[in-house]
Amino acid sequence: MQELDEKTVCNLCGGRDRIVVIDGRFGKIAKCRRCGLMFRITQIGSHPVEVAVGAERLLRQFERKQSIQLTDYEKCFPIIERHLRTPGRKLLEIGSHTGHFLDLARERGWEVKGIEPDENAARQSIESLGLDVDITYLRSAGLPDAEFDAVVLFHVIEHFLDPAAELAEICRCLRRGGILVAETPRFDTIWFKVLKERERSVLPDHFFYFSRRTLTEMVTRTGFSVLRLDSVGRTLALDRLLTNIAKVIGSNAASRLLVNVSDLLHLDRIVSHVNMGDMMRIYAQKN
Repeated sequence: MQELDEKTVCNLCGGRDRIVVIDGRFGKIAKCRRCGLMFRITQIGSHPVEVAVGAERLLRQFERKQSIQLTDYEKCFPIIERHLRTPGRKLLEIGSHTGHFLDLARERGWEVKGIEPDENAARQSIESLGLDVDITYLRSAGLPDAEFDAVVLFHVIEHFLDPAAELAEICRCLRRGGILVAETPRFDTIWFKVLKERERSVLPDHFFYFSRRTLTEMVTRTGFSVLRLDSVGRTLALDRLLTNIAKVIGSNAASRLLVNVSDLLHLDRIVSHVNMGDMMRIYAQKN
């Protein structure tokens, strides 16, 4: 797969003048001087917390959060339905993983389709839930023009190597008046200013780092009118919360200690809702 590098032009404004805002152990993140969009230009290794906590534990946390966070994601339905100009009910999820959200949408009466490049996750959603999921990337899927009334992507846009092109493709697939919902971390926060690469969402596979302004501008430039931009929290197990805290601390020893505390107290069984103001969800309508 192609990667961003130090020659990459800004995906929002096309500018080449940038300043490096993070130059740490795990690569460089630059900020466009013209528009303020931040993007990764080098990638080195993994965060030590990933090593200390262990890949198996992180995978288990990730799989569990797919169902835990449904209560957060389902809040988008009344907003989508309120703004739809037509009575259509066809929804596309990009990055549908094992299909929990698509299954929920189907229960609410939507006709659903997913795009998921992870073959194991996609096949699980197809075989276990009987969902219509293409095992590919969005721009390789060959979807028809104006096919969907709503397109959702939760914590996916930051993984795109060319988010402007992906948003343009989403716009093409939506009917006029259709709704885009995208959730992603935000980085115009005090947390990022203080923590830099220790901020919980600064990860090697996150290529773009949006502020409220840069996300709004990118969505607007690709054929949408922004309806609202919400600060959203996340429902998560306390075990996962401790993993996030370990990343902030940035210490292998602290990570192992927190893992032991979590196991001792069975914190994976306790669920809480946390809103630190570092996640945002944008709702936009195709012009």
